[in-house]
Amino acid sequence: MSQDNIQHVKDAYAKFVAGDAPGVLDAVDDNVRWEVIGQPGAYPTFGVRHGRAGVADFFTTLAGLEEITEFAPIDFHASGDKVIVFGRVAATTRETGVKTDTAWAHEFTLAGGKITSFREFLDTAQFVAARQG
Repeated sequence: MSQDNIQHVKDAYAKFVAGDAPGVLDAVDDNVRWEVIGQPGAYPTFGVRHGRAGVADFFTTLAGLEEITEFAPIDFHASGDKVIVFGRVAATTRETGVKTDTAWAHEFTLAGGKITSFREFLDTAQFVAARQG
């Protein structure tokens, strides 16, 4: 089951990289909890969203804020219904042209082949500063 969960996450990442928004939304449960750890209000993607509509809003907001120039999931670890992934992202903030480059960690919970929970940890201060120019 753990290897199946890793594959589900890898498939979701592949859809994200390919720009397949409907495919990403299909990978999540109807009642998914989607969270980017950071002070809500400090940056538009920080905070908790719920359901597929919330995930769609997250990706729409992200696309408006940043041009992602590199997205690299590197290490995958699974235990039971959890998958933890360590990676790196580089982006240019559309508003200011400031570049960001940081490591991240993603925590997924899966059930029945669907993502039921997602949490992202990254250098939030870097993104807030980039938006401020």
